[in-house]
Amino acid sequence: MTGAGVTRITYREAVKQAIREALAADSRVFLMGEDVGKYGGCFAVSKGLLDEFGEERIRDTPLSESAFVGAGIGAAMAVCGRSSRS
Repeated sequence: MTGAGVTRITYREAVKQAIREALAADSRVFLMGEDVGKYGGCFAVSKGLLDEFGEERIRDTPLSESAFVGAGIGAAMAVCGRSSRS
């Protein structure tokens, strides 16, 4: 059942909308993962985001979980370092 003003969307579209909102709200946010750029991600969740936000913010990564962890930690440290000096 849907009431007045309620829009039904798929889970996939809800995830895509949340990612898009996070990227639009904060220029420091980026998406990284296997095939999230040109391919559009698993189930096309990130399809179109590469065109919308560019390669600097939508990053395809190699198949390497340790690289994901290192990149995530490095990004977090860079942001924390900037905010603590401000």
